Amino acid sequence: DKYWDPGKPHLEKLIFRIVPDASARAVGLESGDLDLGGPWPVPIADLARLGGLPHLALETRGYGMVSPMFYLEFNMRDPMFKDVRIRRAVAHAINTAQLAEVVWQQFAVPATGPISDRLTRFYSPNVPRYEYAPKKAEALLDEAGFRRGSDGVRMRLTLDAAPYDDNYLRSGEFVRQQLRQVGIEASMRSQDTATYFRRVWTANEFQLNLYGISNTPDPTIGVQRVYWSKNIVKGAPFTNGSGYSNPQMDRILEAAQVEADPQKRRKLWEEFQQLAMTDLPIIPLLRPEMVTVVNRRVKNLVAGGLGVYDTFADVAIDR
Repeated sequence: DKYWDPGKPHLEKLIFRIVPDASARAVGLESGDLDLGGPWPVPIADLARLGGLPHLALETRGYGMVSPMFYLEFNMRDPMFKDVRIRRAVAHAINTAQLAEVVWQQFAVPATGPISDRLTRFYSPNVPRYEYAPKKAEALLDEAGFRRGSDGVRMRLTLDAAPYDDNYLRSGEFVRQQLRQVGIEASMRSQDTATYFRRVWTANEFQLNLYGISNTPDPTIGVQRVYWSKNIVKGAPFTNGSGYSNPQMDRILEAAQVEADPQKRRKLWEEFQQLAMTDLPIIPLLRPEMVTVVNRRVKNLVAGGLGVYDTFADVAIDR
């Protein structure tokens, strides 16, 4: 009765349940014991089945303030990746359309650059593209001096996929298979989240890092952090873990921080995207959809831009 917005909230209480097992989460949603889960509360393979049940719905709206992207990041400290031809070869070796279809079951679309196409004020499609072209990848690797050995392998490296859930790990296996076709043998490491964070952002002991990150509503908040050299911060996850440093990039990002004119700022972000896709310290793979599974008796869930992270002030239960 003391809530600042009269008449709200509509719920007397919220019960948060931590359910580590994905199968148990699916059973809870299916049985009606759980009303809401997200984002991605169950393996993607289960989403279509749950969404087909009469009492459940799949909701992808309401995450405009999050704008997730799925990246493959190089450790630019590694001498192997100093050569941009290697980075471009890796990009040409990965079929992002197939990744979106096979692993993400069309709950993602191929990315064209580091900024989500949902951020329409800043997104630009006018960037260098790296279409799926295994022969081009092999030619670049040959040119860079990494020819196939007698065993067919050009190089061996490690791939760390964020160990959050099955979506990331299956994506890692997909990327491994794609790289193998062009002679790159990548081994995935099994690890918990704390070890993964420490390995990538503290020790910097990695070669390829497959992870997701939020663009947020503004790229100065959500995108700059992984490209700005002044944001190489040991021990801080989701900063510039690649170690990428380019004075030209820093000048663009710092100008965009303070530019007040919307058109000039948009132009700066266009320059950023072009340079990011030319230097390619990160390969933007996908723009995923954030999926909430919700019981149809839950009303007014989509009220803002944070999805299940929002206030729930408007949410009500149809009894």
